[in-house]
Amino acid sequence: MQCINKWIPSFDGCLIHCQVEGNFDAPAVLLSHPLGCDLSFWDELAAALAEHFKVIRYDSRGHGRSDSPETEFGVDTLGRDALAVLAALEVNRTHFVGLSQGGMCGLWLAAEMPGLIERLVVANSAAFIPRKEGFAALAEKAREEGLAEIARTMIHGWLSDDFKAREPHLTNNLVARMASMSVQGFIANLAVLRDVDLRQSLGAIELPVLVICGADEPPPLQMAAQGIASAVSGSTLITLQGVAHLSSLENPTLFNERVLHFLSEPDRS
Repeated sequence: MQCINKWIPSFDGCLIHCQVEGNFDAPAVLLSHPLGCDLSFWDELAAALAEHFKVIRYDSRGHGRSDSPETEFGVDTLGRDALAVLAALEVNRTHFVGLSQGGMCGLWLAAEMPGLIERLVVANSAAFIPRKEGFAALAEKAREEGLAEIARTMIHGWLSDDFKAREPHLTNNLVARMASMSVQGFIANLAVLRDVDLRQSLGAIELPVLVICGADEPPPLQMAAQGIASAVSGSTLITLQGVAHLSSLENPTLFNERVLHFLSEPDRS
């Protein structure tokens, strides 16, 4: 199977690194990762989808091999980056899988660009984060101390205790990846989480949506998933047992099975 890497200029000139693989004659699926990760976050899902889909994944701005911004931005900027990637690859319609911040990007695209997304998977995400007071302190800590301790605290908080005990090497790799981000890129992406509010847009989404949450996520995040599923007609909510926020890594077999089944379902319309 083919695999190519490209650097695509977005609307403002920011270069977005993307990777295309799988079956180039099949329907497309675009994968969007969480804060502090990169396109390798989706290695196992990309492998599971490659036979049946043209798999497109990319490093969000400020992450991986994409450019790092100098100023803060919002979820609309992430959406416009995704649009630039699709336009450069001449993809007019795609499935979309996003986790956490990546799920916010998918919700924005589904609401703002009707007809672009065929099926949407929103995993471990939220349309709105109510507690704003912590973001300024986190940004200041990043400026003063760097990302090492922040990365350790955030990644460990996103994973179940069982996974951290079972997969210490992978846990440490995730911490190292977030810690390697530029401080400005991290702070700019924090602004997405601080400012996102897609609650009024959810009712405009008219396509099949699979909402995934982890049974070991904190109650507010489980409630956020329930809120998305309640507001989007035609959506389905599933809760994966034994996993926390990074569900696709904690139980990739079950996560990938559910996503592949959902994306392969015949259109009921």
